[in-house]
Amino acid sequence: MSYFTIVIVALGLSMDTLAIAAAVGMGYQPITFRTVFRIGWHFTLFQVGLLVLGYEAGAFINQYLSAYDHWLAAGLLWAIGGHMLWEWYEGKLPTYSSDPSRGLSLVVLSVATSIDALAVGGSLGLTGQPIGLAAVVLAVMTAGLAVVGLEFGRRLGGILGRWALLAGGVALTGLGVKTLVNHLAG
Repeated sequence: MSYFTIVIVALGLSMDTLAIAAAVGMGYQPITFRTVFRIGWHFTLFQVGLLVLGYEAGAFINQYLSAYDHWLAAGLLWAIGGHMLWEWYEGKLPTYSSDPSRGLSLVVLSVATSIDALAVGGSLGLTGQPIGLAAVVLAVMTAGLAVVGLEFGRRLGGILGRWALLAGGVALTGLGVKTLVNHLAG
């Protein structure tokens, strides 16, 4: 696999990290170094972990999970985006009763950003492509986009307020639709 292809695949896998990190940045304050570190670390860990798991499991995972992975990823994105849209409709700015960079919230967000990496890893495993460089590029890109997304969301949320919530909800819901359409279209 060429370096260009590796970068494009890593960018594609990391774009949902950017969107979800921006949504968290809009709704959770304050964004501290610890918040950035935990979200960046866990999103990266799940992305690379599921890429490697998919690679190792190869044909088995592709055979049984590829029929459902797009539904799981789309459903998680729709749930998060739909919740943001509901809060916009209710006239509320998002607030988190607990830190989204901890506990079950962090696990759900990490899985939502990473489920597609499992299928990509399975594809790489089936074709026998080397995974080392792809995993490193994916790790760097995911961590970087998590930081950028959190900062972008924090700034955008402060400037645009409630309208940023609408934009984030539409973006996440649209990302869920795109995930499903891309998979169903082949």
